[in-house]
Amino acid sequence: MLDLAPLSKANFFVSKKYFLIVLVGLLFAQKSISEVVSKVDPFLEDTCPENSRCSKAGAEAFRIWTSTLKNKALKDINDKILKELTHKWGMPINFWSSKMTNEKEQNNLSILTWDSSCPNHQKEGKEIAISTLFLSDFSPRVLKKLEHQGYLTDTAIIKISTKKFVEWKIPRNQTPLYLDHQGGLFISDLEGIYFYYHLSKQSIRISSAAHKLPTISPAITLPCSEDLIKFYQGLPQQEALFTSSFCKSIWDIDAKVYRDVLFTKACL
Repeated sequence: MLDLAPLSKANFFVSKKYFLIVLVGLLFAQKSISEVVSKVDPFLEDTCPENSRCSKAGAEAFRIWTSTLKNKALKDINDKILKELTHKWGMPINFWSSKMTNEKEQNNLSILTWDSSCPNHQKEGKEIAISTLFLSDFSPRVLKKLEHQGYLTDTAIIKISTKKFVEWKIPRNQTPLYLDHQGGLFISDLEGIYFYYHLSKQSIRISSAAHKLPTISPAITLPCSEDLIKFYQGLPQQEALFTSSFCKSIWDIDAKVYRDVLFTKACL
């Protein structure tokens, strides 16, 4: 039977000593656990978006962008605001990312990362995540460097004629609202905050939509033509990333014509 009698003086000191040993052990264990977590995931931050991991720079850029644009209507998010944010913090651009990317390199980027919901991205040893990087440059030079680090874009193939096709690297899961001779206009979403930005095909830099939106004809979803599919199949394939493709006919505001565009698709 359990003895509930008061502790003797000797037992009291033994119990007190045992309690101090346990307490010190717990504190040491807590410190050790913190060190392990820090080593395993050096860019885990409390200020990341829900269910994400991010670098310190990514957490700060996310905080600044969301606090600046919060409660603003889409029409009120003007070119000046976006240019200032992009100049100081970079613009949030969506990528795919390999889970095997170097954590030290990730920590040097302004980045937010989530697990991908695509079943084909969850194969052991070939896991692929989704990321948002805050960038001020989307040029081929920058994209090539990021690709070497494991960050990939979607691909768009624009059909100019039956013999001319243009390959265009575009942000993950994005299609342009319209095309022009430089690139196209996109609408992006950052935690429910929407804004427009213009992206150039021929390089260079991200710039926000500096002009009033023109009246445009809506994009039309259509079957991919054989020549578009053939051109796409002739490019290096990323079978672990993309499972299929789809096509849209999108209005070119400069040429005043619809252009057929093939887009890569990650999930069926």
